[in-house]
Amino acid sequence: MTIKMLVPHSGAQAGAFITLSRLEEDLLVASGKASYNLGKRLSWPPDERDGGVIGLFADTMALETAHPAAKYPGFSALVGTTLPYGTYVSNGSAWVSGVSGANLAAELAAISAPVPLWVCGIPFVLFAGDGGSNGMLFTGTAGGFTLSAAVLTGLVIPVGYCYLPANAGGLGNAAGWFYFQMSSSTAGTVYNNGFTPSPGALPVVPTVKTAFINPVGGRITQTTADITMLSCALAAGAMGANGLFKAAVKMLGTITAGVKTVKLYADSTLMHTYSVAASPVTDYEVIVQNTGALNAQVNTRSNSVLSTLGNTLFNDVTNFNFANASTLSIALTISVNTEHIIVVPRYLNMQAKA
Repeated sequence: MTIKMLVPHSGAQAGAFITLSRLEEDLLVASGKASYNLGKRLSWPPDERDGGVIGLFADTMALETAHPAAKYPGFSALVGTTLPYGTYVSNGSAWVSGVSGANLAAELAAISAPVPLWVCGIPFVLFAGDGGSNGMLFTGTAGGFTLSAAVLTGLVIPVGYCYLPANAGGLGNAAGWFYFQMSSSTAGTVYNNGFTPSPGALPVVPTVKTAFINPVGGRITQTTADITMLSCALAAGAMGANGLFKAAVKMLGTITAGVKTVKLYADSTLMHTYSVAASPVTDYEVIVQNTGALNAQVNTRSNSVLSTLGNTLFNDVTNFNFANASTLSIALTISVNTEHIIVVPRYLNMQAKA
């Protein structure tokens, strides 16, 4: 086992890490001469002696009995009998609920471990719609719709969020993301359960589905503008001078020549873009990394996956200033509104490094 000395002891200076018998370590900690809190270290599964995370305990009474908060300042603990477990942190006098998530993220960042900024498996869809004979057609009955052709042969999208222009499917509906389910590759229902991609928000499958108010029929006219799917706020300097972001994305779309694109932004600066056309099924990862300074990055080449060879630059180098607070976001777009695109924004992780 290991403890951190708070005062000089037997030749060890204050701040030194030493390993003794468990009894000797317990006596030193109990006397206030040492601490089990080793600082910026993390261990999993939780190990009460090597990382500042202890548990698992059935309740807070059992936690306090085994590990008095006064002896474990700064420690995090797991409490509960079923997942998800409750998280607590010692403030030096009591175990306090609901604050260790931030501490965990800080400890992960301190050791340059990946910190998830978003993790999402729900598909986002721009259904085609030209206002004429192609794309998404509302039947006029409670959000029911059909497609003039499947996105891909045999593909049934079980659940997801689709973007609708204003008044599509229901009079008075604002433009935005709406939850939908499909019963076949060309038929489904959209519900009046919306999603707004504000920083930190993630879509969910609603437990109660709400029907459209004032349903109307007709073909939609889909937008060709960039539409944001997810976003997250980033504190000033949080990335670090050598830190990086890594994102993974799944794309599917219509097997036609129209361009279907996913874009990764820092505020309004385009950091990476990936486009597909007649071969629209892909899974890719992208890295954005600072180059020893917060205002200069070297990135995965746009329209390339990590193993692709090339002989030109395409967003390989950017100069966004991460010294300022910023917002990261991911968007999708189609070049013509006769195209379908489906995007699963799997994850965005940050590895901070000074």
